[in-house]
Amino acid sequence: MLVLEKINRILNLVFIWIAGICMAAMISVTCANIIARIIWIPIKGTFELMGFFGAIVTSFALGYTQMKKGHTSVDILVNRFSKRTQKILNGANFVICTAFFAIAGWQISKYATTLW
Repeated sequence: MLVLEKINRILNLVFIWIAGICMAAMISVTCANIIARIIWIPIKGTFELMGFFGAIVTSFALGYTQMKKGHTSVDILVNRFSKRTQKILNGANFVICTAFFAIAGWQISKYATTLW
């Protein structure tokens, strides 16, 4: 098990570096495109590059985020509530998110069968 954890850690570090490089590339291409638009010669393919780089950044950063037990949340208001209220709100959030992703999965599968 120790070997698998070591491999996991190494792969996630490699992936997070790749994600960081792609993020830097996204910033560079965006800035270059903004500057190029000022002189009326925008960079062709910027939209596609942003999509590809965004997909790489998102997918490669997920493993590292999971490994570090990190997540994105806005707790400014919720932290002021009691623990019981926080648990109720978290439960409601989980139910709503589960319903949303179930409906989204259902619609995606319907669309996939239409394409198939």
